[in-house]
Amino acid sequence: MLLRRCASSQGMGATRFGEAIYGSACCIRSRERALVISASRCGLHEKPTETQKAFVNAGLLTLSPNVRGSVLEAATRNIVRDMYPCAAIEDAVPGLCVNGSQRSQHMAKYDWLMDGRRVECKSARLSWESFSKTWSFTFRGIKAARMGVRAQSAFDELILSFCTPRRLYIYRHDGAYSFSSDGVNTVWRGDVIRLRGPKNEVDWQLALRNILAKLDSSRNGCERLADVPLWDDRISEAIQQASCVKHLAYLGVPLSTLDPTTRALRIHCMMREVDTMLHPKASFTDPELSHCIDGRARGHGQSRHEYAWVRDGLRVQCRSAGMTWDLANKRWYVRFAHMRFHLFDELLLAIWSPAGIFVLQHNMKFGVGTSGSGTALAGHCITIRARCNEHDCVLALQCILQKLDTANCALVAQVIWS
Repeated sequence: MLLRRCASSQGMGATRFGEAIYGSACCIRSRERALVISASRCGLHEKPTETQKAFVNAGLLTLSPNVRGSVLEAATRNIVRDMYPCAAIEDAVPGLCVNGSQRSQHMAKYDWLMDGRRVECKSARLSWESFSKTWSFTFRGIKAARMGVRAQSAFDELILSFCTPRRLYIYRHDGAYSFSSDGVNTVWRGDVIRLRGPKNEVDWQLALRNILAKLDSSRNGCERLADVPLWDDRISEAIQQASCVKHLAYLGVPLSTLDPTTRALRIHCMMREVDTMLHPKASFTDPELSHCIDGRARGHGQSRHEYAWVRDGLRVQCRSAGMTWDLANKRWYVRFAHMRFHLFDELLLAIWSPAGIFVLQHNMKFGVGTSGSGTALAGHCITIRARCNEHDCVLALQCILQKLDTANCALVAQVIWS
């Protein structure tokens, strides 16, 4: 049996709920027994994805999407600066939030000024889409002018950085090619640029050649500015200067080299198995296909559903998230986004951490907050923060688990990495 109650300390080193699994870091009050599962026996150590295999020797793969985006933005800025040594390049002017408060520097609507022009830099990594069987680049959050959405663009010039397993390609975009909306998220998140290679072409190099040929075509106004190897000094310098607290904490942790979508899908499957073992006599069914706001049927992907599965008539939603380091406030936190509480009846949360994966049943109240101006469309978020100035990720996890325990959010399962 893949999962089992923690009644015995044999085999996988199972312990009772409330006893330490990772040193003495994760002790919390014991109220009931939880499940313990080894990651090697629950499908979390499956064969690498096509993206992982392509980027096997690229250090950028191990960086989180946010850190990787910051690194590529900084490297692109330095490369552009070297290309135009006479240009005046300055930091962006942050401006004000919709409530009148001062924005922080990283929240500015564009990335830098170049001779007075607002420059927005977006980056994307070449990724394999298993559902559509194609390699692609996807650039999100592009706040361009769109009729009925926003009257003016947030930038004057758009630069795209294409991260591939060997090189970084930098293009000046023409402001029109391959633009598309992001559904209901377009209003607050912005538009999307998605470029795909040939369908069923597994060789990433052939797919990349096809994508670059489209960008270099005279049919659009995109202009290639530069292409440099990933070991270029400007990229290495940007990696060294980036915040590496989370990167170092998660270095070598299982699932750390997966893209967030693939990692979430693997944890999702594990969580359903956990729920099946917790309720062995219950009836489980997949969610019914829902519809978009325009009436079209949604796709079959797990993220397209309003909840994850149905157990004895109850709509169960599951969400997973890793721990994140807040550089400004010097603390760890975990945040679960896109919570539309009216669409499900029960909520399971999984914290992916260097100490393992901790699955909890949330009470639908603790840590709930808004998502700013996008709350109506994106839903609420759940945020639990550790103590300030606690750099140790595992000790911070202990603090977070204790807060959840105090709020009666029961720990139902633990995945151990051994």
